[in-house]
Amino acid sequence: MKQTIGIVLFAAAVAGCAVDDDGISSLSQNATGADVCAGLEATVGGLCPDITEESPAHLNIKRAHQRELLRFTSTHWNEGLGPLQIRGGGSTQPCQVEENGTIIDSICTFATQEILDANRQVVHQQAAGVAVFHPEHNHWHQDNVADFVLRRGTLDGAIAGKATKVTYCLIDYDAGGNGLTAAKTYFECNADLQGISVGFGDEYHHATHGQEIDITTAAPGIYYLTHEADPTNKWLELDDSNNTSWAKFSLTRTSNSGNGQIEWLENSPCTGLACGNTSNR
Repeated sequence: MKQTIGIVLFAAAVAGCAVDDDGISSLSQNATGADVCAGLEATVGGLCPDITEESPAHLNIKRAHQRELLRFTSTHWNEGLGPLQIRGGGSTQPCQVEENGTIIDSICTFATQEILDANRQVVHQQAAGVAVFHPEHNHWHQDNVADFVLRRGTLDGAIAGKATKVTYCLIDYDAGGNGLTAAKTYFECNADLQGISVGFGDEYHHATHGQEIDITTAAPGIYYLTHEADPTNKWLELDDSNNTSWAKFSLTRTSNSGNGQIEWLENSPCTGLACGNTSNR
């Protein structure tokens, strides 16, 4: 089963890893992802991904140990021209990760995004953060894939809760079925190769550990649960403006027990693969 974990001591993890920068570049601060992708396509046939975020779904409350956790499902779709392909670095170093408040010794390696051409040849490489191995889960995750933030009243309202930055194993999980989808390419949560093919979505079900925000002390009212893919903008994409989505809901509390109850009200407008797909069932 896929899992989510949070990185702690992230700077130390980065400092503890060695990487060979030959052939690996970073985005210019003055160039948009769209500009770089257009240049790659024109010069070397590079086909960039475009990751979009499906609206949060399956909102529910889990009660345990006198705490209330808002749980939700999220899905990242790729509707670009090429896959999101991430490869691990050749050197690993000790680091630490946090899961549910527990610090776990692990190993990290630098990750690299690879842009492919139509023949699936690598034509561009770019630094893409850190990959972390979780010994209990026995597989690798990518860092800073998504942020989850709960805001009160409006989309720019006061922050009522945040999920720990979580890491993901990127695989072809849901088929979009809209003509973009071909055979699955990315199956394994290993350090060497992960990704999301064109037309596929990578889903994390609401029952997966880490898909949650603590709302124990949240007052009754209207809330927006926001999702943002690639919050640190480390991936090269065709469009960085479509990485966010949200769900609006009301929170009430019973007069006797004080237990929270939620009622879904509205989702952000969907586009492309995030509309009417089989994800989030």
